[in-house]
Amino acid sequence: MVNKESSRYRLLSLLQNTGEALSGELLSRELGISRVAVWKQIGRLEEAGYEIESSRKGYLLRSEPADPLEAHLFAGREQFYCLEETESTMDDAREILRRRGPEGDFVVTAEKQNAGRGRNSREWLSPRGGLFFTHSFAAALPCPLSYHATMAALVSLTEILREDYKQPARIKWPNDILVEEKKIVGLLAAFSGEGERISRMNLGIGINVNNAPPLPGTTCSLSSLTGKKLSRSYLMKGYLERMNRYTGETGESLTARFNRLCPAGNSLGIELANGSRIKGKAEGVDRWGALCLKDGRRIYPGECQKTESKITI
Repeated sequence: MVNKESSRYRLLSLLQNTGEALSGELLSRELGISRVAVWKQIGRLEEAGYEIESSRKGYLLRSEPADPLEAHLFAGREQFYCLEETESTMDDAREILRRRGPEGDFVVTAEKQNAGRGRNSREWLSPRGGLFFTHSFAAALPCPLSYHATMAALVSLTEILREDYKQPARIKWPNDILVEEKKIVGLLAAFSGEGERISRMNLGIGINVNNAPPLPGTTCSLSSLTGKKLSRSYLMKGYLERMNRYTGETGESLTARFNRLCPAGNSLGIELANGSRIKGKAEGVDRWGALCLKDGRRIYPGECQKTESKITI
């Protein structure tokens, strides 16, 4: 049976690699599908934002969307599932694992999430134009080091924002990235395994890219900061490249990277999961992901409900 997704991407490749119209008969023969199926796939590409001219000569690709996010754009080790709309990519990732088993790494993206969520089941607003995805990958970690995957993702994205987009991004422990004290990235981690070992990590990540800031007073987006529309696929490729590198680093090396991007010496107010509140001065994060306070206390990510600070960099 011919895979419809594969046919669409092969069709797009054929249209992209020629400057002239291609007949339905030729496309049908090249793709091994009927001319009606070709016509249907042309319609799907037009829905995705591609401008395709139809004439007696055939089909001619006139223009492409400025910011496509499609599986054929990514040729790495991860399999991609690119959805138009969904409730939650984290839920989709769990369903994919249930159906196909734990082998292989994959990414689920969505143009829009209707029930996106962050830590502690907080709502994550997911308007079109953002980069919303779940990265599911095999892991081999003891449970106490579960925060390492979050560390790697936050370091990867913060470095990209600083180096590629020249933004003064910093990590806000335990799971956000800020630019000029406004949130631009949020992350939710879930893992599974047996006994004291983790075998699978799911990282749900939301990045405000080309969308308007969902909450203008407390959030920002790359487009609002740079004044231009940017490629989400470029950002995704950069994240995966760094992430695949950093997940293999030692705990000490990754922790050092994290602490360089998560400023110490700042006064924090921390609301704990049990409802109590504490104050302290941050001195950095240890290899377990715990926030170390100057008075010797350590707060683990799972204990934290919310942090408040007035840090500027």
